[in-house]
Amino acid sequence: QMHAVADLVSYSGWRQVIAIYVDAEYGRNGISILSDALAKKRSKISYKAAITPGAESTSIESLLVSVNLKASRVYVVHVNPDSGLNVFTVAKSLGMMGNGYVWIATDWLPTSLDSMAPVGSETMDLLQGVVAFRHYTTETSMKRELKGRWKNGFNSYALYAYDSVWLLA
Repeated sequence: QMHAVADLVSYSGWRQVIAIYVDAEYGRNGISILSDALAKKRSKISYKAAITPGAESTSIESLLVSVNLKASRVYVVHVNPDSGLNVFTVAKSLGMMGNGYVWIATDWLPTSLDSMAPVGSETMDLLQGVVAFRHYTTETSMKRELKGRWKNGFNSYALYAYDSVWLLA
């Protein structure tokens, strides 16, 4: 997915992004891959802003105020679902969700939204204009059958977990 983010950044003509990521192995590894992918496209991460797992709104606000002072207005958000929506809530309260700002979210966002179904209008209003990447698997009869058996909680991670268990078995 980081290569897809780099492709979007390159296609749009942006040369710098600010990475907002969870300060854990998941976040650091993802941002490292993004940095390499952007370098191949002659772009770069101009600033890396780490959020501690489970961060409170006040620390997210401090972080967003500091990144808002930077030159780039293109943000790539690669966090855990527990604090991810808080990033956008705080950004909206700071006026950072309007014109002149670009927000790109990795697969944590669509996966979170899948688990919330149905998604409320407040959440959708909050995420207006955010571009998110998700894993894609071709729609097949086997996938439809599996979805039918799983009433709740079916998302791309569940599909990969199911596939991994079958592979191990």
